[in-house]
Amino acid sequence: MTNRTDPAFLMIAAQCLLKGFTAGLVTSLLLCLLVLLTTPASAAVDTGFEELDTVARPADVQKGSLLFKHQGQLRDAPLLHTDVEMNVSGLIARTRLKQKFINTCDEWVE
Repeated sequence: MTNRTDPAFLMIAAQCLLKGFTAGLVTSLLLCLLVLLTTPASAAVDTGFEELDTVARPADVQKGSLLFKHQGQLRDAPLLHTDVEMNVSGLIARTRLKQKFINTCDEWVE
């Protein structure tokens, strides 16, 4: 039976807690870095609809996107802003990602 007031036991418990906190912090920082590196710095607001990237099908999208459907084609909407919120609690990292897009066309699109 382990004595929970034993200094050796307390030292091992503190080391385990520190390792868990460090692992969660490192994971959160790596996720944040990944989001920052894969998000464009700015979006060109003055582009016309025809200049937007065409996507063959939704399964081809490789990033967080909003697709416009116009004349039977899917086009990638310009990204204006990405906001990342992270909360770390032990080994659990909760992440919320918000993205804002803009419609640069003169008409409504789906």
